[in-house]
Amino acid sequence: DKNDLNLYIKWQQNVGRKLSLFADLQYRHVDYTINGFRNNPTLRLNEQWNFLNPKIGLTYKVKNGQAYLSWAVANKEPNRDDFEAGSTQQPKPENLNNIELGLEKRKTGLGWGATAYYMRYRNQLVLTGQINDVGAYTRTNIPNSYRVGIELQGFVKPADWFTAQGNINLSENKV
Repeated sequence: DKNDLNLYIKWQQNVGRKLSLFADLQYRHVDYTINGFRNNPTLRLNEQWNFLNPKIGLTYKVKNGQAYLSWAVANKEPNRDDFEAGSTQQPKPENLNNIELGLEKRKTGLGWGATAYYMRYRNQLVLTGQINDVGAYTRTNIPNSYRVGIELQGFVKPADWFTAQGNINLSENKV
């Protein structure tokens, strides 16, 4: 059984004509109770987590677009499959700190955007390459890892009936 309670609050404030600030806060309470699996009937588990996931940022309007900067924390519990490894290999929740800086521009029939990001993980759950006794891929916690990169996107709409769009992500991902 999994019970998940979420509370969420958001604040946004315009500061002048071009600048706006925002803050989000999510509280999550997650309660997992496991009384065995089909192929591991003796596994008993009762875990509870309380997560605070804040996000703050600002947006500055520029000609035909906007620039933005944000910082966020995200915490997530392991998936049910992660617990199937057995009582001696219980996973920990993941923690992510994320910083983003972006710019978007739009004109009639044309637009592009670029977002640079840095994502720092603690206890990220990653695939091990192993398969457990029920045929599922196993994951394990990695103490420290990160992703840093830039995402580029764009579109062109030369006619009402035709839009071409694309995106590319260039990143370095280290465990």
